Amino acid sequence: MKNYKKCNIFQNKSRIKILNEYRADVINYFNNIRSSFIEDVEENEISKKARMKINLVNDQVYYIIYEAQISSVISWTPPPIIGGYVKNIDLVNNIFNLHIYQLNPNHLIDVIDRSIGKYQRDTIPSLFRTINPLFYLFGILNYIMEFPFRFLTEFGFKTEKFENSLIGKIMKLFVFIFTFAASFLTVFDLLGYLEDLKIFIESLF
Repeated sequence: MKNYKKCNIFQNKSRIKILNEYRADVINYFNNIRSSFIEDVEENEISKKARMKINLVNDQVYYIIYEAQISSVISWTPPPIIGGYVKNIDLVNNIFNLHIYQLNPNHLIDVIDRSIGKYQRDTIPSLFRTINPLFYLFGILNYIMEFPFRFLTEFGFKTEKFENSLIGKIMKLFVFIFTFAASFLTVFDLLGYLEDLKIFIESLF
């Protein structure tokens, strides 16, 4: 899934819609359950339907929030009477376990609202990206840069650390420059200016 800054207007609007619907289902679910510390949650028919809808999109929502660069993790400290270590609890992935940690669902609502706000503020920039031809060109170049890492991932190799390392970044930069130069020359060739470009470059030396 793309970072929010790489979305076009249609993807931006789609993510806002998904988040708004998810928010409504989350509120609907928690308004129709009974729960207490550690005990099982008592659900009615309304909350059961909301739970099903939440489960269908929960993984997608997790990545939408992640790509908005909003953290859905909260630090949880166990009660002194129980003891234990501080844990990092992901609110989205643990949406149906919040009662166990005595976490208020409003923490999750806050995360969703912040994510919606992030995408809403990016609506106008996403519109400009949509009508900008360079946006699609750089999108293709970015895909080509990441292709070797995606290819290796398909065979079970863990490439995330290498991709984010200095060598990985240099490799991606090299592929980007090579691909951009090739695309640039192809465009000049199609326009009939390639020979003129060669003459201009030769005149510089």
